[in-house]
Amino acid sequence: MAIEILPLTKEDIPSAVACIQKAFADDPYFHWVFNNKSGFQPYHINKTKQSHEQFNIHRNAASLAAHFLYGLSCNEPIFVAKYTTNTPSDKIPTDSPVVGVCWWYSPQPPSEPVPWSVWAQDWILSFRQLYNNIRFGGRGGLNVRRYWLWKARQQETHDRVWTDPRGYYFCNVIAVDSSMRGMGLGRKLVEVVSQQADREGMPCYLESSKGFPNLMIYEKLGFEMVSEIECVDGKDKCKLDTRLYWRYLAMISNLPNKVAFGSDRAILARSLLCFLKVRPYIPKIVTHNYQFTFFNVSFHLIDHLPLVPVLSMIRGKSRFTKYIVAAFASYIILTLLFSGTGGKYWKQDWVRIARSTLEDRALEHIQNETLGFEHIYAIGLKERTDKRDFLNLAASIAGFRVEWIDGVHPEDMSEKALLNDNLLAPSEIGCWRAHMNALSNMVQNSYSTALILEDDADWDVNIRQQLREFARGVRALTRNANTTKSAPYGTNWDILWVGGCASSAAPNETQFYAIPHDPTAPSVDHRGTWGGPLDSWKENYPETSTRFIYRADMGCCTYGYAVTKRGAERILAALAVDRLVAAVDNSMADMCGGKDGRSQIECYAPFPNIIGTYKAAGLASKDSDIREGSDEWHEAQAWNLMYSTRLNIHRLVAGRDTVYAQYDEGFPWSRRVLNWKEFEYPRGYLVS
Repeated sequence: MAIEILPLTKEDIPSAVACIQKAFADDPYFHWVFNNKSGFQPYHINKTKQSHEQFNIHRNAASLAAHFLYGLSCNEPIFVAKYTTNTPSDKIPTDSPVVGVCWWYSPQPPSEPVPWSVWAQDWILSFRQLYNNIRFGGRGGLNVRRYWLWKARQQETHDRVWTDPRGYYFCNVIAVDSSMRGMGLGRKLVEVVSQQADREGMPCYLESSKGFPNLMIYEKLGFEMVSEIECVDGKDKCKLDTRLYWRYLAMISNLPNKVAFGSDRAILARSLLCFLKVRPYIPKIVTHNYQFTFFNVSFHLIDHLPLVPVLSMIRGKSRFTKYIVAAFASYIILTLLFSGTGGKYWKQDWVRIARSTLEDRALEHIQNETLGFEHIYAIGLKERTDKRDFLNLAASIAGFRVEWIDGVHPEDMSEKALLNDNLLAPSEIGCWRAHMNALSNMVQNSYSTALILEDDADWDVNIRQQLREFARGVRALTRNANTTKSAPYGTNWDILWVGGCASSAAPNETQFYAIPHDPTAPSVDHRGTWGGPLDSWKENYPETSTRFIYRADMGCCTYGYAVTKRGAERILAALAVDRLVAAVDNSMADMCGGKDGRSQIECYAPFPNIIGTYKAAGLASKDSDIREGSDEWHEAQAWNLMYSTRLNIHRLVAGRDTVYAQYDEGFPWSRRVLNWKEFEYPRGYLVS
């Protein structure tokens, strides 16, 4: 069956209406703005008579049809995905040949008057809606108060974020039939207009009232969230995310007559910095317009437009050409810096650019062979060669190296070396001593930071991308903006509890860093949920698809954790010199929370954890060297991980591009099969 993307026609309107009503059946906005809470049902299914106080599917269909006629009369870009005419009739669904709709409004500069033809269509639409009110005996269950509350909040948002004087392509509705989702129809529908916007150098805008998977899909299409609209009516709330779309084609390599870029100084600064292989934040600054010619190309520099690194677009050109462009960009930057034009604003923005450049360069350090830390230790008994071999292999595949710290048998320790009030079991004493040995070695070598792993540690195949965003979150929470290349996580902390079976935030904690729709986060049905984010946080950020980063006052299990030199010294002073009354992880947790008479230290943790633990297929008695296990046999498993390195080890060794999720069922925010080499981890943000 072939499906085409075609402009809407009058004949398509009934099918397009049905498609929208089906797609928006569970949309939060429509549940909020219409009186009944059952949501939409397709008009060809729901035939029951409804009163004017409740949602009327037929009244809604008539309203949508009136708006479609309005759009056609105003020549708005409205497209549908529909089965082609050469598709056999028995293969076309009987309910609707239209399986997707994308409804746009063209840009309208606020400084220009509304065309008389559009003005006339506004009146015609009003009369059609009045007729529908009479015909159906009301507004079909529309909560008028909430509707106008929403329109007011929407207008406030547009006034704030619509800063481009040329206007925006506004994606009013995008709907894809549930049977066709995941087949790329949404992307094709959007790109019909977004590619036209690219050619015109125009921005696009949309609003979404549904969290996942919509926001993740829109991000893949190039949209970035710029604002959140919240409508509150009594106890009921409705939230919508507003997103702007910024994308430009690689136009320099095609040498067009005019190329639109971003702010004059900012884009040139980015050109040079891109040559240095960094990706700085480019601020929006006071508008300046310049025009100049270079290589017979006329450049018009406009503020508030999206930015694309110049050199990344010169594909297929010689190295000499790239050097020429970089040298030219350097010359323009220096000229603008010292010309005095807008000097006050430019100095402020240059500081921000430089600061962001340093941040991005610091994050690049996570790509090194110690994951951005100064050293990595692995703890394990020397005789457990099975665990050592596997961890060495997994680390090699991931591209980092470890130094082994031998595990300790309690019988090999002198009783004189134990603290006086020790209450631990013998196996727990050996575990404690091994971790103290790692911390002591770190202090002895004056490592500024170190990551400590246990021999059964496991991690996601994209751990570097996870750690990069984790570092950004930690720095945001610790306000550690002035980072160095050797400290991408900052240094204003003692423990980063990246790998454990649990962690939690203090009840009075107000700040956290959220990474919504994280494809590497397993569903709560498949991971431990002890501890974790506060209930108030989960009201707006679903626990099942969000990775949280927060200041932790508790942690448990030591599959993997990082310490600063300061943190290592504090732990040694408390647990190797002072007293030891609980297992090493519980004692460290007491320090994080300032409990049991411990001085509080600075701890931060992700939830779910980034580093988990692996259990090979076999008898449970082989899993732990601290606690006795049963003789029950179990499958291979990776705690709290979606795309486990160890579970995919044979594919990774073979150089495969794809890996498998640990769980058979797919989640809306994840994939069963992932191309890990093309994977892009989502960006998070600070919530306070």
